Amino acid sequence: MDITQLVAGAAWSGNYQSVARKLELELAVSSDAPNLPVISIELGDHILLEEGEILFDGFVMAITVNTDATTKTVSCYDRGIYLNQSQGYYQFQNALPEEICRRVASDFGIK
Repeated sequence: MDITQLVAGAAWSGNYQSVARKLELELAVSSDAPNLPVISIELGDHILLEEGEILFDGFVMAITVNTDATTKTVSCYDRGIYLNQSQGYYQFQNALPEEICRRVASDFGIK
């Protein structure tokens, strides 16, 4: 489902030290606005951020209804969050980053 019209704000972040990328969406929600579509977003739901290409591909990890009750914040992380919880030791020489990523992901069962 395309929820673009409900996004009041978005922040996409991450760096090489955190491994996982994070996407926070502030979504408009209101029982007082009958023309506002009602959407159901739950923990574990798959979220894509696209702008001509896929920029973020992850899952909903937290939902917070803001005190003003007109917005809720949806926090999402990509699959890198699972790598943060894994440990492995490798030594690579003359390997492309893509090859290293495929090897590590495969070892931990990450597609």
